[in-house]
Amino acid sequence: MAKKIKVPTTLSAVDKDIKDESIHTKIDQLHALVTDVVASVGEKGPNFNTTFKNSRRPAARILSYNMVRETSYRHDLFTGPVHDLSEVARAVDTESLLARSIQKHREYILKEGWELTGKDTEIVQYVKQRMFEMELSTGKSFNKVLRDIVTNLVTYSTAFVVIVRNAEKSTGSPVQVHGKILEPMCGLFPMDPVSVKVKQNKFGRPIKWRQEIDGMFREFSPEDVIEITIDTKTGFIFGTPYSVTVLDDIRSLRRLEELVEILTHKHLFPFFHVKVGTPEMPAQDVADESGHNISEVDIAKQAIESMPTEGGLVTSERYTIEILGSEGKVLDLQPYLDHFMKRVMSGLRLSGLDLGQADTGNKASAQAVSRNLVDAVKDFQQVIADCLTTQLIDYLVLEGGFDLNLESRVSFKFPTADREEERSQQQHGLTLFQSNAISCQELRRDYMRKEPLTPEEESDTWYERFERPQFEAQLEMKKAAAASKGSSKDAIKKYTSVRVRPQNQYGKSPSKPTFPSNDLVNVIYTNRSLSCLPHIVNNFCSSRAQGLSHEDEADLSTLISKVFSNNNFSLLEKDNIKIKIQCIIDLLNERLYREQNDDTSD
Repeated sequence: MAKKIKVPTTLSAVDKDIKDESIHTKIDQLHALVTDVVASVGEKGPNFNTTFKNSRRPAARILSYNMVRETSYRHDLFTGPVHDLSEVARAVDTESLLARSIQKHREYILKEGWELTGKDTEIVQYVKQRMFEMELSTGKSFNKVLRDIVTNLVTYSTAFVVIVRNAEKSTGSPVQVHGKILEPMCGLFPMDPVSVKVKQNKFGRPIKWRQEIDGMFREFSPEDVIEITIDTKTGFIFGTPYSVTVLDDIRSLRRLEELVEILTHKHLFPFFHVKVGTPEMPAQDVADESGHNISEVDIAKQAIESMPTEGGLVTSERYTIEILGSEGKVLDLQPYLDHFMKRVMSGLRLSGLDLGQADTGNKASAQAVSRNLVDAVKDFQQVIADCLTTQLIDYLVLEGGFDLNLESRVSFKFPTADREEERSQQQHGLTLFQSNAISCQELRRDYMRKEPLTPEEESDTWYERFERPQFEAQLEMKKAAAASKGSSKDAIKKYTSVRVRPQNQYGKSPSKPTFPSNDLVNVIYTNRSLSCLPHIVNNFCSSRAQGLSHEDEADLSTLISKVFSNNNFSLLEKDNIKIKIQCIIDLLNERLYREQNDDTSD
């Protein structure tokens, strides 16, 4: 911690040797004195929140490709993405494989939902409240906004969200960021990346965004636009869609499919070849019904043309009819179709199982072939979480009047899309923890992705709530049983000897009498009181003509209090009460058995 420095505030506090000098000399010497003291103790740097709010962004003095493409730099120049995003949009509307790929990416990204995490629960709750207020203000839920963000980012590798600011429709406060006063946010609206262009300064930083649709345009300040990009080349603003590399393969695949369609249509209907006559008796002219001569070839032609679709022909031996087809002479296009289909599916991060073509697949192979898609989804989730945290959540924290630091920061996170992998990592962490290889904090931080437990949370664990009370109750029960057995050591010895060596099968009982323990347990557990125990025991003994004396009742009460140790019934389970009562019953039965044997011996 930096030490506080007390600086002289008046000239009288300066060394007396400089009293007679001029005022300027005194000021210079005072400044030198303060400089020396600060240098010797150490000076703490400026507060980052103050720097973040008041200073401008640092300028990266690099060239942008949008600048280099133009022969001269113009301040009013708006440029769009390098690739034609409208072509990608048309492909999504017409190409089923591409549309399915985007749907699978979106499903995996949003599969497990999202969450806000932070060390300060008050700030986390404030951010949730602000997001709820924006939903009420705009009538559009944050889940809908997030879904549009994911769809645009997967489709175009670029997504935009316009921030609407209005202090009258928000409970936040205006904030100063990089020297500019920003009104609090009140709404989020996704913007179509196809219609967006950007104007940059000489350092390549966006200074204005413009959306143009059918000759109409609207411009936005960079502070009012959240830009999310992935696969962005250095020096560019817009991302490169992953589908750009697959569009040519898709076109080739579709052209081959058109050829297959033409070939199928051509050979779908049979081609008849009719040969009339033989070399010995070639085709001749014959007279028809009207007496005109007509060739036998024309007769066969007319018969085929007038033949029904499901009909046939009956001819003499002079006619030979053959049905001609491809007969293996047409080029087999199946290998080419398979080749381009594999190229398209690999480029779109799809597998046959993702498309429902699981002819030979099982669960193990499904997880293996979907690994490529899951890894890509993790990349998308990381980009979205980082951008929303830095461009949205951090500003909401500032609007709430909180300082932005590691303790107050609220992060936007996606749970992992691969639950199997997460469970495997957690189980591995538990194994390391049980083997004393890692600490509890390392287990929660590295394998559970959670913060260390607070003292209040530790008291709410399974061990503290259930296992520890049960263990302590069993320990008290063992102590009470050991004390009772020690006080009647001689009686137990006699009881054991009689039990092992009975006089005969009629003179001494080979086993101790039974006691209705289950009924006694139910009565005590239902009434939540031990007062009925001596009475029930006395009745039990009286039924055997062996009533209890006053001394025995006192001893029994002492025994009961020792075994139960004044435990609270609200913390005792029924099975625990049963164990303790059984201990009392065993001791009581030993006494009854001993007294019975004493009477018999007399």
